Amino acid sequence: MKPLLIFSCLLLAGVVFSQKINYTASTPAGQTVRDFLGISRSDSIDFIRWHVTITDHKQFNLSCSYGISKPNTNGFIDLKKKELKGAVNFKERVFTLSTSGKKLSMLALNENILHVLNPDGSMMVGNGGWSYTLNAMTRVPASEVYLKQPVAAFKDSIVFEGRTPCKGIEEMMMGISRPECYKKKWLVYLYKSNPDATSGNYKIGSNGAYTGKWKLKESNGKTIYRLGLNNGRSLSLLQVDKNIIYLMDTKGELMVGNHDFSYSLNRRIR
Repeated sequence: MKPLLIFSCLLLAGVVFSQKINYTASTPAGQTVRDFLGISRSDSIDFIRWHVTITDHKQFNLSCSYGISKPNTNGFIDLKKKELKGAVNFKERVFTLSTSGKKLSMLALNENILHVLNPDGSMMVGNGGWSYTLNAMTRVPASEVYLKQPVAAFKDSIVFEGRTPCKGIEEMMMGISRPECYKKKWLVYLYKSNPDATSGNYKIGSNGAYTGKWKLKESNGKTIYRLGLNNGRSLSLLQVDKNIIYLMDTKGELMVGNHDFSYSLNRRIR
């Protein structure tokens, strides 16, 4: 599917959203998305790759590929496909897709980023491989981030995991660019010395490839963990839900992923 150009803007809820937006993602295959897409819960699936077009906030077209991942590639061993179309309801920054009596809701953090919701309205938690984030195929400037409610900082320690594109990460963290680096695997540990602390220690990677101090920055109801790197640079993580964080770029905007990976990490709950 070729990306379509974003055009003709419409002002909704104080924020500009285009009349036609194309999103892409690779997500886990949880029961809620399987049910919506009409995929059997008994099918053996590693992940689902999405292409979604939302038009005039009234209708959608969706195509997806799914199956068992092919080792050392971004594809599938046994490729299967689904196509759907239906109606869209847009209310309080939530897009609800409806087709054949089934619904799936996605929170618009901004025009570039949608996050799939559970039936109870909470944000879906992914795993160490994929997140439930949909990324705009044509990025637009979007400094704002919509949160349904303020998120409190964690009490003692927390761990996030996932995979993101490599693009932009090494430039931001180390000032280098490696075209051959396509993805980054993350395991981020944040620790506090006491529950009320607004700073603490962190390590990235099970063996602590990166270690240092982090500080809490709270701004306009947003909870941001700023990790200081040994080279004087920093990495900022925005907590949008108790179980989800997003990587931010040097401008303080959410980073936008591609059809394989997003820039969101999921709380490891074990």
